Amino acid sequence: MAKTIDDVVKSGNKAEGPSQIAQQQTGNLESRLRSAGNQLKTLGGALATGGIVAGTYGLIGRSSLLTSAGNGAVYLIEKIKAKEKVKPGELAKEVATGGIMGTLGYALYSMIDFIPNYSLPLKIVKTIAFNPIMLAPYVAFYQAFTYLRDKVGIGKSIAGAFNLKIFRYLKDAYQNEIKPNFKASMKKIMYLAPIHFASINYVTEIWKRVAIGVFNDIAFRLFQSKKKEPGYAPAVGNYGAYRNPAPAYG
Repeated sequence: MAKTIDDVVKSGNKAEGPSQIAQQQTGNLESRLRSAGNQLKTLGGALATGGIVAGTYGLIGRSSLLTSAGNGAVYLIEKIKAKEKVKPGELAKEVATGGIMGTLGYALYSMIDFIPNYSLPLKIVKTIAFNPIMLAPYVAFYQAFTYLRDKVGIGKSIAGAFNLKIFRYLKDAYQNEIKPNFKASMKKIMYLAPIHFASINYVTEIWKRVAIGVFNDIAFRLFQSKKKEPGYAPAVGNYGAYRNPAPAYG
């Protein structure tokens, strides 16, 4: 059947020249390379997280697993409540942070036992020494650490310790995270004083105290209302997207 002029024109418009085919092939190659790069990045993050959890497990045992799993669970809860996509890289960072902060939490729960508690007044003194006195620097460290982790990057922060830029990063952490959020975070933590009174005075095994703290954290995130936090610009520099974290109550 003979082709009309319109058929010829249409087929000519659909035809792809060598340059178009080359562009498509280049685009496909770039897409595959990006995908492979993302997979390698995810794998590297998972291996680093596994190394951190294994290392902290060697220091504090099962408490590391509890806090790592707890931080991961909290991340998933917040993402599900916000109907946001779960990102493997972010999840790995939260799990690793749980192992690190769990080590510090374990140390706090251990150190507080230097105060005797054989009477009610001493039990009260011990509780106050723990919450808010000992937990205040813990919360400040957590807020600074997660700011550096998410806003600056761990590698860049470590390099900053050698090129002295770490002081600028810490200043930003104080201005943008600690200063506006520390008081509110401590107020919430002080609400947990009755639970701390029971756990540090009547629970003797440290890992069980940590487990109670992890449960508190998960329960708090599960039942709290979801609020959008206003964004803010860093005092110095621009380090990329930052997710405003809540303190780890465990």
